[in-house]
Amino acid sequence: MLSEKIDRVKTELEDKIGCVKTKLDAVAAQVDRNEAKLNAVADKLDAVAAQADRSEAKLNTVSDKLDAVAAKLMGFDPMRDIKFVRLAHEQGLGVGDPRDIELVGDVDAASESWNFEGPFKNMTFASKNQHRIYWGPLKKPLEWSLKTWLAPWSYVASVTYHDMFWYPRYGVDRVNAALGSEWGRLFANWGAVAPDPEGRGFPEVGTQQPELVRASMKHFLEGMRLIGMAVTESPEVKTRRRPAPRTG
Repeated sequence: MLSEKIDRVKTELEDKIGCVKTKLDAVAAQVDRNEAKLNAVADKLDAVAAQADRSEAKLNTVSDKLDAVAAKLMGFDPMRDIKFVRLAHEQGLGVGDPRDIELVGDVDAASESWNFEGPFKNMTFASKNQHRIYWGPLKKPLEWSLKTWLAPWSYVASVTYHDMFWYPRYGVDRVNAALGSEWGRLFANWGAVAPDPEGRGFPEVGTQQPELVRASMKHFLEGMRLIGMAVTESPEVKTRRRPAPRTG
């Protein structure tokens, strides 16, 4: 009797162990299938990442070409005068030598030189003080003020100088001259003029749009409105006006 019970229990245990092994084999097979899927997903992600890297490289190349051509038109040598263009070119991150760049469209403009003087030679009152703020003796006290409720002074100073003084006094004539040029008229009439069929620019650029230039009492009042808005909508003032949350 005892031996029969032992044999029966042994048989039952062997059957259960066999079922467990079968289930484990099924789980292992499922794990293998999931691992294969994960590997496939990982391969796809690697392909996407590689494509993103190639796209970024292309964008860097286009950006460097634009900077190089713009610098050449301004009268600079991009490989000598523009450090970041030269470094990108030397490290293979773009094309900074205008001789290696093919231009399409208004190719005649490529031979122009606008004779920009470069920085630090003819700075305005605002740019001189901006340098004092960023790198000079005004840096620390102004950094401190921008972290306090005094911060809106910077908005007021910017709008007052640029919108209410510089633009009416100096900017209007320059903006008029720019908008009266062929490039300015093309800017004002963009979307309303047709390009050359061969892609060599715009033979007709339209007429000047005088309504784009404003320097009158209306402009002055708009400047005053912007000053008021700069102060009242600044985070520093809005935070001080906000009522304290109720407790209890």
